[in-house]
Amino acid sequence: MELERTPIGKRRSPATFLAALWTHLKEVSNKLGHFAKVCSSDGSPGAEASKLFRGDDLLPIEPKEVASYLLDDGQVIADSVQGMVAVLNYLALCSGNAPVPEELPDRPLTKPQERVVDHLRKAVSYLEESGQVVRSFAFGGS
Repeated sequence: MELERTPIGKRRSPATFLAALWTHLKEVSNKLGHFAKVCSSDGSPGAEASKLFRGDDLLPIEPKEVASYLLDDGQVIADSVQGMVAVLNYLALCSGNAPVPEELPDRPLTKPQERVVDHLRKAVSYLEESGQVVRSFAFGGS
């Protein structure tokens, strides 16, 4: 993937940059990229939830529920927070040699999860309102 031709390779606001990372993370051909695809897929209707998850766990936080919860905050903020939530889920579920689950359980946000999402939303909003710009950068050896 050549990022110089993508929104990541241009100067952007912090929230736009994070949203672009979430979009492009799904294209990366590694374990984290595969997990991002799982987080953003609809899954199969009626599929059973993985036995890895307990109902009272803080993580995983369902990214689609995050998008619904942040509907009034706009797409850029929602995508930014979804990307951060996906990385937190990945660290909690797939670190080390743990396999990537094929789907995340569908469950509404709990109050503690809403607090996490609110905190991330406030952090992204603060960065966005700061007026700072993320400089462009390129990956690779050239």
